[in-house]
Amino acid sequence: MRNPLALGVFAVVFAGVYLASFINGWTAFRFYPLSNTFTTADLPRTAGPAMGWYAWIVQGFLAGMVASLLALIIPTSWGKRLGSSWTAVGIIAVTAFMFYVEWHWFAGK
Repeated sequence: MRNPLALGVFAVVFAGVYLASFINGWTAFRFYPLSNTFTTADLPRTAGPAMGWYAWIVQGFLAGMVASLLALIIPTSWGKRLGSSWTAVGIIAVTAFMFYVEWHWFAGK
């Protein structure tokens, strides 16, 4: 692999953007499974529940791709100096925060 830093950057940025989109309800589009419709506008309640999950995945992927492409510009020697442990720390931090945000499902509250 030419620059392993790019993969780590993708993982951390994808997870961070996905979590931020989930918590804040940022969706570029919504999917309505009852009518099998993707739309950027809110449909009336008769259309059924809207799903934002697909948008969170796409938003995280696009942000991760842009960040990893920018990371390819960084010289490989800088990436080697950083090491790969920061990637693990970033993913663990995002996962821990996600557990904190979603703890109510496990605590029964």
